Amino acid sequence: MPLSAAELRARIKRLGITQTEAAERLGLSVNGLYKQLHGERKVSRQTEIILDLIEEVQRLRRNQRPAEPPLERQQRRDRQLPQFLYPAAPRRK
Repeated sequence: MPLSAAELRARIKRLGITQTEAAERLGLSVNGLYKQLHGERKVSRQTEIILDLIEEVQRLRRNQRPAEPPLERQQRRDRQLPQFLYPAAPRRK
């Protein structure tokens, strides 16, 4: 079942983006989005799919762990040092 104009408006508002940003992300002209938002044109399946993807990306970014700061050169060396101090025993055949 295709989105109604009111549902499209609500989803764009929930994303927290302007109509101009929404048109750009959806690959529409501002005028084309305006027509979909006001019921002059049917909301396309492509628009629904892209909105789903934008929402999914935002959800994944919210749930993502914060990135660790890059290690300094000495810290990288210290982290790799044990493998040189305690090499694995040679494998027997």
